[in-house]
Order: sequence, then structure tokens, then C-alpha cells
Amino acid sequence: MNVYAKFWKPLFALPRPVWILAAAALVNRVGTMVMPFLALYLTQSLGFNAKQAGLLVAIYGVGALVMSPITGHLCDKFGTLRIMVVSLVTGGTVMLLFPLAKSYEMLALCSFLLAITSEGFRPAALTAISEYAPPQQQKPAFALVRLAINVGMSVGPVLGAFLSKISFASLFWVDGLTCFAAAIVLLPSLRAQAKNLKAAGHHEAAPDAQAKGFLEAARDPRLLYFLFAMLPVCLVFFQHETTMPIFMVRDLKLDETWYGLCFTLNTVMIIFTEIPLTILTNHWPARRGLAVGAAFFAAGFGLMGLATNGWGIMATVVFWTIGEMFMFPAMNAHISAISPSNRKGFYMGMYMMSFSVAFIVAPLLGTWVMETYGAKPLWVACLALGMASSFLYSRVSSSAAESR
Repeated sequence: MNVYAKFWKPLFALPRPVWILAAAALVNRVGTMVMPFLALYLTQSLGFNAKQAGLLVAIYGVGALVMSPITGHLCDKFGTLRIMVVSLVTGGTVMLLFPLAKSYEMLALCSFLLAITSEGFRPAALTAISEYAPPQQQKPAFALVRLAINVGMSVGPVLGAFLSKISFASLFWVDGLTCFAAAIVLLPSLRAQAKNLKAAGHHEAAPDAQAKGFLEAARDPRLLYFLFAMLPVCLVFFQHETTMPIFMVRDLKLDETWYGLCFTLNTVMIIFTEIPLTILTNHWPARRGLAVGAAFFAAGFGLMGLATNGWGIMATVVFWTIGEMFMFPAMNAHISAISPSNRKGFYMGMYMMSFSVAFIVAPLLGTWVMETYGAKPLWVACLALGMASSFLYSRVSSSAAESR
């Protein structure tokens, strides 16, 4: 017990704002139900086919793609906490209104509005961590917030699976209300930050300096290569929100509860093992953690083609969860390390924009392959894409990240 406890000790030395952010993330993620079950809501409740559902999920990705760099810029200009609160409140409002949409056109509009309101929280939260935690504490800080997120995710999707049997609309109501609750957690910190900035005589960056920062980011070879390397494995990652639930329910004839249990297994593994794993590999160069993580992702989704029942699916979840624990903390810390101090918001926005590109392409490409060629060729393609990212990651320039 003492050996295990020492891995958690670095968390207690983290700054108070990081803990407040973790608390808000926990509250928000307890209500995470809509996105994991959106494809099932569209196909099982509203009667759309897999391709139509994939397109609506992709529209959400378009909205996230549009907002990610804008949010990063707004964080640099107005502050991360303010952007997080606005995102939570507006996203929660759209979430409550979403079940009123029934036509395909209105659903497309709601998907886009939900993305441009709610997706501002992620780059703002990542930027806030990089601002509040000193360099030597950033990996534990990212790990703490991921821990809070996954504790919430261990509850939200499972509860969502049961609520979906009663009413899919209730998923939107619970998700929206927890957005408001998370905003309330952050509000005291927002007021305190505003006072501190005013006392410190905070000034916004001049427009020419902001434009210069954009050009510098667009020409940074470390950033561009890293974003290119992460794209294939992100296409694999987002299959768990689109083709994976359709494959489980439609092809394997599994109950929706199995899908919720996949999230429980994923989050329980992360809750109990990611912190020790992060501490143990803290000295690793960025490229090693990234490459190992992508390889496990490739194996996990590739093995899905061999699964014939719920237990087989759960076994694949173990593989790609190990990949997640290696890869995501390394990704967050690496992008923070290579970003200039006055452009962290923009770099985080570009980072999240790459996730949005994958979020757009993944449901369209995944559902097209599944409908055209079947599920097994899809999982073989996931294996190939994940290994491609593993190879590219092994050549990531990690000089900045290793300088910590």
C-alpha cells in the first residue's frame, strides 16, 4: 500500500486551481451521456441509418473544428476560466433544447450548435492546466484532471445506458444540467482570477502580436509534424463513439448495457493505473510514450474483428485503454512543452482542432467502410492506421519536451 501511495503523492502538491478545475471536470463528466449514445439515439430512437448518423456526428466535428483555434485565441485574449464558464453554460443550454429537434435538418443544426458551444471547454481546460502548473508538475496535473474526467466517465455512460431504456431525451437533460453545475464550481475561481488580473495590470496582446503568433505556430515544424502524426490514431480512437456501438448492438446483437460497461472498464483501469504509470514513465522521451500508446490502440481496435461476444469486446477495451494511458498524457504534456508561453491557448486550440478533424472524418469513413465492406475490414484498417501513427510518433522531435 505504501509503495502504491507514493505514486499519488505528487498530486497533493499541485496548485489549488488545478484541483478546482479537476472538480469541475468531474461534475461535468458525471453527466457525459449524449456523445457516447448519440449514434444509438439517431439510429435506435429516431430511425436514421448508420450513414445518416455518421454524417450528423461528423457535423458536430465540423463545429468543433471551427471553434478549436478560435477558442485558443480567445483564451489567450480573455482568460481560460471565462471561456470555460461561457462554454459550459451555452453548451448546457443547447443540450436541453436538443431533444426538441426531430427533422434531419434541425438535428444537423443542433449538432453544429452543440459543438461550437460545448467544445470550447476542452482547449480552455488544457490551456488552464499549462498555466497553473509549473513545468515539473504538468504531467501530474494533466493526470489529475484526466483522473477526474475518467471517474466521471465511469458513472455517466453506465447511467446513460440505463436511462436510454427509459427515455433518450433524459440523456440530454442530465448532460445539460451537469454542464451548469460544473460552471457553478468554476465561478468562484473566475471572480478570483479577474481580481488578480486587474491587480497585476493585465493587458491583452496587441493584434499584430496575435497575428505574428499565428504565423509562428503555422510555421513550427514540431507542431505540424506532431499534428500530422496523431491524425491516423485519432481516426481509430473515435470509432468507439460511432462504429463500435453500432457493431456491438447491430452486428453482435448485444444489449446497450455492454457498451456502457466498456466505458466502465476503460475508466476503472485509468482511475487505478494511469497515475502510477504516468509517474513511472515521467522520464521517458515523448516519442516513446506516444509510439507505445498508438501501438496498443492499433492492437485493441484490430482485435475487435475477432470478438464474437461482450467478453471479447471487453478484452479489446483492455488493449486500447493501455494505449490511452500511455498516449494521452504524453500528448498533452508534449504540446504544452513545445508551445510558447504567450501562445499556449492557440497551440492547444490547434491541438484540439486536429481531434476535430479526426472527429469529422472518423464517423464518415468508419460507417462507410462498415456499410460497404463490413465490420472486419474496418477493424483491419484501424490496426493499420494505429501502427502508422506509432511509426510516425517514434520520430517526433522531443527536444523541447525532454528539456523539462
